[in-house]
Amino acid sequence: MVSVNNPYGCNEANVISQYRRPLPATNLRFMSTVMFDGRESSPLTGTQQITYVQPPHNLDNLIFDLKHQSVDAMTGHAQGDGSRPTPTEQQQIVNFEMALSTAEIIDNLAGRLEAHGAAGGPVPLTTQPFFVSINSSVHFLLPQFEQPGGLVTPGDGQFTPAIFNPFGAWASLPGSSPRAAVARGQAIFNSKPINIAGVAGINDDASAGGLVSGGISSLTGTCGTCHDTPNVGNHSYATCLASRCARQIPSPVGQRALARRRRTSAKP
Repeated sequence: MVSVNNPYGCNEANVISQYRRPLPATNLRFMSTVMFDGRESSPLTGTQQITYVQPPHNLDNLIFDLKHQSVDAMTGHAQGDGSRPTPTEQQQIVNFEMALSTAEIIDNLAGRLEAHGAAGGPVPLTTQPFFVSINSSVHFLLPQFEQPGGLVTPGDGQFTPAIFNPFGAWASLPGSSPRAAVARGQAIFNSKPINIAGVAGINDDASAGGLVSGGISSLTGTCGTCHDTPNVGNHSYATCLASRCARQIPSPVGQRALARRRRTSAKP
């Protein structure tokens, strides 16, 4: 044991408690990997890596992995005997999961997040365009990675750091308005330059999982360099990025609703 961090004041001296981020439970069609460590999207567990596939089979890999996850959950957590869920029940479970969309719809100060021309809440997410590698920041810089990339259509070569647009209509409101503050937070997310350094998966050497041989000492990006899925905020391709950027970004009150939308849509 090298060090101990005990933010919750646990008083068990002989037990190691480990915490991880909550697993996605809604908005699953935007996922590029299943489980927090990707193990349900790996040949090592008999599942499939989620990559770009042309419609109508574009969700096949994700659906296969979610079915596999439902079986693992039943035999593991529920201590089942392996006979359930049946293939039909697996499909029912996945159909239910894939139909769920979640996003914040009311803010204590800004009120309804779909009011006055805004597009907050879960309804817009039900029709938000998505394909694996959409708006890939990595593909835009290094086309050999995260293929096919593209913003409007797969492979169109486009990328935009303007990841979120639900609150653009609020930018013209008086500066003292809580809704204007949300719009400013959106602008910060979309445009604040960030010096990206020490990020595993980007800056390290290719032999350690980085992008290029010798690594990249630093590069200037934005929040969207990692959080590149439009109006969702996860990374649109199964790439492991261990970011140290967050502590460099100011956190004004106006970012609260936008940050919650990103958390609930990408990692609820």
